[in-house]
Amino acid sequence: MKTILQNISFLLITLVATVACQTSQTQQENKEQTKPTEEAPATNPRTDSLTKVFNEGKRLFANCAQCHTTTRDKMVGPGLQGVLERRRVDWVIAFIENSQKLIASGDKEAVALYNEYNKTQMQSFKYSPEEMPKLLFYMANLGRKPNEYITLDELPKIKKK
Repeated sequence: MKTILQNISFLLITLVATVACQTSQTQQENKEQTKPTEEAPATNPRTDSLTKVFNEGKRLFANCAQCHTTTRDKMVGPGLQGVLERRRVDWVIAFIENSQKLIASGDKEAVALYNEYNKTQMQSFKYSPEEMPKLLFYMANLGRKPNEYITLDELPKIKKK
């Protein structure tokens, strides 16, 4: 009789353990089925790559931030938001690389800007051929959202005055 009770006890324990494991496993499966599916954010290769260029330009802009704002507000120099809509790209590059040379050449826009800012000399910056377009892209897109970014080719064509 003792052996029968031991066998019954063993079977009951095994049965309870099996049911408990199955219930736990079923509950886990139900939790996984009711979890909201996490969708990967939609990607846009154009916007994603332009955002990367924008951020690299922003890093390069750190040199400019001592004297220029990213808005139209004046600081030591003019605010740079919209500068590439007011000035030609080649002119901006020449001014960044050597404003004093441009002023000395008699360029009317450069001289007027120099005089407007109390003849404050802008430091010359020599960016690499890879860096300059990134800086200009950043400046061209100040105040724009990533889905509104424009490339330098898309800037309005400004005629020389």
